[in-house]
Amino acid sequence: MSTTITEGYAPGCIGRITQLHAEYYTAAHRFGVNFEARVAEGLAEFCPRLQAGRDGLWLAWRDGRIEGSIGLDARHADADADAEGAHLR
Repeated sequence: MSTTITEGYAPGCIGRITQLHAEYYTAAHRFGVNFEARVAEGLAEFCPRLQAGRDGLWLAWRDGRIEGSIGLDARHADADADAEGAHLR
């Protein structure tokens, strides 16, 4: 069983990342449908506007299935001291 990492969007990743979050946070903290919907909404907004060289989405795969992810949304990060900074997803 080896893990591979790919960069960028892959079909189904929005749903799978949402599923992983929902299952973990429901079991650990009893989060529910509102949390799951917020995660799905955020990913659905983020993925179409991924910009190479600024943002990033890395997917961890095991046996052909996404088992983890890291997203970096840097659209608001710049040298300006008032900038919101990057968002780690």
